[in-house]
Amino acid sequence: VGDHFSVLRLGTLELSAERSDITLEELTNHMAGGAELAALKHELSQVRGVDTEELPEEEDLTAPVATGPEGKS
Repeated sequence: VGDHFSVLRLGTLELSAERSDITLEELTNHMAGGAELAALKHELSQVRGVDTEELPEEEDLTAPVATGPEGKS
């Protein structure tokens, strides 16, 4: 339970968002490394013989980054 979420990736702040500014799906995606999965899918698509048709589309793997109070949109 919280009203503000922060996600760190390798010591870098990847996400800082108020609860009202992010969906559970977006938060889960950031926590699970959605950006890395999208990059991996792209790399796999370049390898001959690897079928990426069954993998989710890149826009389904990445969630927009919500900003904290200092850059609230």
